[in-house]
Amino acid sequence: LHTSKAASAMLRRSRYDLVLVNGIAGWTLHSPPPIINIHHGTLRGAAVAMAKITAGINTIRRMKRKVATALTYWVSGTIEALSAQAATVNVAVSRSVRDELVNLYGLDNNRIRVIQNGVDVNHFYPIDRNAARSTLGISKDKFVVLFSGRNHLVKRIDLFVQLASLLQNS
Repeated sequence: LHTSKAASAMLRRSRYDLVLVNGIAGWTLHSPPPIINIHHGTLRGAAVAMAKITAGINTIRRMKRKVATALTYWVSGTIEALSAQAATVNVAVSRSVRDELVNLYGLDNNRIRVIQNGVDVNHFYPIDRNAARSTLGISKDKFVVLFSGRNHLVKRIDLFVQLASLLQNS
């Protein structure tokens, strides 16, 4: 919140041709200049995911998580919605993030562009599997699973670990 307020004050003092923000950061900003807001997910989407995983925990922890989830959904989500609505264009890094912006924040689909995260193919490219295992010191018969992403609730890494375990045991 402090960053958004500071950015808004700076915007009023200076002349910019374009402002680029991420998610919640642009809630105090207003055009002009044009504002592009990039969304890697939504806080309300994360809150919904958090609510789904509280079923298996004890009552006290579940209540604490429900309070945190409600605060994230309503307070932070409302601020993020204001930020998205203030933007000239919103960029979603996937179709599912676009759907969250439309369904959870009521954004007009015409104000959202889906631009998926890119990969530098000069830096990341396939190599021989056995050579990679040798370089990393992994035996040829070892079961290996890779997840490339941030450890965030909305990514559902818990399901990924469960599925990997099932694959290893099958």
